[in-house]
Amino acid sequence: MKKNILLLHGWDYEQYTKQTTDKDAWDYCKELIETLKKNYNVYTLNFPGFCGEKEPKKEWDVEDFASYVNDYVNKNKIKVDIVLGYSFGGAVATIYKNKYNKKAKLFLVAPAIIRNFDNSKKFAKTPKMVEKLRKVLRNLYVIYVVGTPEMKYGTKFLRNAYQIIVRRDLREELEKIDPDDIILIYGDKDDAVNPELMNKTLSKNLRKKVVMIKGANHDNIVTDYVKELNSNIKKL
Repeated sequence: MKKNILLLHGWDYEQYTKQTTDKDAWDYCKELIETLKKNYNVYTLNFPGFCGEKEPKKEWDVEDFASYVNDYVNKNKIKVDIVLGYSFGGAVATIYKNKYNKKAKLFLVAPAIIRNFDNSKKFAKTPKMVEKLRKVLRNLYVIYVVGTPEMKYGTKFLRNAYQIIVRRDLREELEKIDPDDIILIYGDKDDAVNPELMNKTLSKNLRKKVVMIKGANHDNIVTDYVKELNSNIKKL
């Protein structure tokens, strides 16, 4: 009997609803999907704001996206055996496992869970009006000065969520996971996330579960290195 695998996509601005006609955020990874289907029952979903999925009115953090995944799983009555989380999807997968499905195995591809900094406490005591103004000014700077496409093309919901999640460091959540339940895959040319930061903080057992794919970068690891991904996921 095939195991069930749930795929959680990354934060690709080209998959924003207003930027694409794709119905599924994994449509550009057809080779990966077809390869996985040979051994697994494959399930995918679109996060709010991507590929036509309706957006909530309130701000979301990673935990909200994990709750959204759990609601999807329960609604469709899926027994999730493996979660493949790519980039931001890796962050969501980590929270989802710890909070909702401790039995699931994690296959994290270039997961965006390791950050150079964490400003979550820096502004904890900032007055609400000052914090609101700071957020507005920060957003304007990132959109019009830096030109970050994730912000430039995003709706209010996507902009707010993006600004929140890029400041989340989930190494503590990662440490809660049994090393036998996880494999982390990175490309050695990845300049979007920094796997080297793990060597400074993660346990020795977790560092042993990191696989580096030579030549892969953050974007092409899910399109050009399907064979390598498939061979490693079989180890779970």
